[in-house]
Amino acid sequence: YYALLLEDGSVLRLSIQADSIWAKVWQVVPWLVGISLLLVAAAALMARWQTGRIVRPVLELDLDAPFDADAYDELAPLLRKIAAQKLQIGLAAEDLKMQQEEFAAITQSMDEGLMVVDHAGMVLTVNQGARRILGLVTMSDTPAPLLEVSRSLVLEDAAKQATAGRRVEDVMELDGRQYRLVASRSGKGGGTRGAVLLLMDDTEKI
Repeated sequence: YYALLLEDGSVLRLSIQADSIWAKVWQVVPWLVGISLLLVAAAALMARWQTGRIVRPVLELDLDAPFDADAYDELAPLLRKIAAQKLQIGLAAEDLKMQQEEFAAITQSMDEGLMVVDHAGMVLTVNQGARRILGLVTMSDTPAPLLEVSRSLVLEDAAKQATAGRRVEDVMELDGRQYRLVASRSGKGGGTRGAVLLLMDDTEKI
C-alpha cells in the first residue's frame, strides 16, 4: 500500500494484493512432503542394505568351521564363543561316548539281567543277561514298550512302581528257574526319570 500527496492537496493511493506468510508456507508444503518421502525411501533402502550387510555373514556362518567365514571384525567375539562352545560340546560328547561304552562293556559282561526303562515304560537298555533270561533272540535298538519286549506282568508292575519312586523286590520263575527281581528308580534328585530292573538267578540258593 502506498499514498502520495499531490500538489493540489489531493492524495493518490495505490495498493496491490500480496500473499500472506501462510500462503507462502502452503506453497512450500508440497515440496517439503516430496523431499521427505524421498528421504524416507532413501533411508529405508540404506537401512535394508546395511542390515543385509550385517546379517549376511552371520547367516552364512559355518558352525563346524566358524573362523573360515568371511566376516567383519565385530563378529570375532561371537566366532570365538562359537568355537569354544563347539569344543566343549565335542569334549562332552566324547566323554559321554566313553561312559556309554564303559557302561555297555560292564553290563554286557554281567550274568545278571539288567533292563533300563524310561518314565513312559519304554525299554532303553537290555543287556545280554536279560536277553538270555527272558529268551529274547533279537531286539531293535529303538526303544520299545516293556510288554512288547517281555510279556511278564511282574516286570511291568515292578517297572511302574519303581518309576513312581518305590523300590520293588519280587521273585520270578522262568523256565523252571527262580530269579530275584529288584527294581529301583533311576535319575538324580527328586525327579523320576525311569527305572532299573535287575534279575538275579537264585535257583541254587533255594
